[in-house]
Amino acid sequence: MANKKELALENLEVASDKFDPYIKTIREAAPKVSDNEEHYLVDLNRKRWKKGYSIVKEWYSWRAIVYAIPLAVIGWFFTIDILLGFFILTPFLFLLIGVLIYYILGMKALHDMTDESKKEYFHYYAYTNHRREYDIFAPYLATGNSFRFKHALELIKEWDKDIEKKDAMILNLEKDLKKTAIDAINLPDYAQEENEFVNALSEKLVDKIERKAENSLTLGTMDFFGHYAIYRLDDDKLILEYCSRRNQHIPVTVDIDDRTLKNMSYLKILQSTYAWETDGKSTISFVAEVNHTVYVYTVIVGDRNRHALNTKTTSGKMNIERLADVVSTAFKLFAFNVSNKKRG
Repeated sequence: MANKKELALENLEVASDKFDPYIKTIREAAPKVSDNEEHYLVDLNRKRWKKGYSIVKEWYSWRAIVYAIPLAVIGWFFTIDILLGFFILTPFLFLLIGVLIYYILGMKALHDMTDESKKEYFHYYAYTNHRREYDIFAPYLATGNSFRFKHALELIKEWDKDIEKKDAMILNLEKDLKKTAIDAINLPDYAQEENEFVNALSEKLVDKIERKAENSLTLGTMDFFGHYAIYRLDDDKLILEYCSRRNQHIPVTVDIDDRTLKNMSYLKILQSTYAWETDGKSTISFVAEVNHTVYVYTVIVGDRNRHALNTKTTSGKMNIERLADVVSTAFKLFAFNVSNKKRG
């Protein structure tokens, strides 16, 4: 199928290069002639002698030597005629030569009048009456028909592009349908995971409320969903206040102008207008303010919480949004504890 398409396009391209100029010339010649189809015979007689003149001009050169031979033969006949007294031969020869010249000039002129490349001779009705291919091209020469093979070539190429786009859309739709089907199959599992995540956050939040009531809510009891770290903003640095599990991604002190850490979530959240930021691999951070002190709460992403906090899925983003709300609430509870301790 692909080979047929390529062959068709190649042939249309050749047709547009060859036939379009041909048809254009004939179309342009049509309005320049009389509506009388026989009128070309008048032009034929006129152009016959014009052709004869151009041939004489062409002969007036080195070619005259070549044509001198038959002329010499004719002259010899004249000589024989005079010598032998065949007076009837001379007028006959003149008549014969005149008829031949008239006929040959007419055929040459007619040939030029049906040759679209010779625009000074070309005649539309001579072409329609004496060229067999007129019957083939006649539909394209009708008044108002501006068809060109190049238009067909361009149209097919556009159709080909549209088909490719539609094929791509169909493939994408097929992938989406397969994904939807898989999601539908796994929907009960996803629903259970969501329910478990929400229940876990609820239990953790209740625990923080109870600790707040007991005045035992501290940065070390701010666990929600996996290991975490809490930074405090001090001028142009982040100071690590607490970390449930240290790793190479959680330094003790962070210079907020450190270009090597610019993509880490705990620096990005300081400039962000969103509720959370991620580095896409190891951390997700939230920001909270307690009594004019800015804290950055950072969740350490590991194997146990990576699926639930997947930033590339809709459910994962929803879970992070829920976690952001819970962290914000917990820090408000922590602010009450801090205030109470200061008053006490």
